[in-house]
Amino acid sequence: MAISVPVRLRNDEDFAACLVKRYLAKDPAGRAIYSGAHFEQVGGGGDREDIVNQFTAEDMLAVTMLSVRIEGYHALEILC
Repeated sequence: MAISVPVRLRNDEDFAACLVKRYLAKDPAGRAIYSGAHFEQVGGGGDREDIVNQFTAEDMLAVTMLSVRIEGYHALEILC
């Protein structure tokens, strides 16, 4: 299956790259403008040696930085 990239995202000015840079940008105080920009850093990151390949409560929190809602019951199913 081929993926069709919209023309607007294929222009010479690299519009898609500009969107990513804007999403990852920080405000004048050095904070992320969008909470999801740094979701992978919650709790020190999921690739830490002590927790790699495990689901943690920090992972549940990190997903919410991307505006994903996890119902309490489902979080318990994953974590317990």
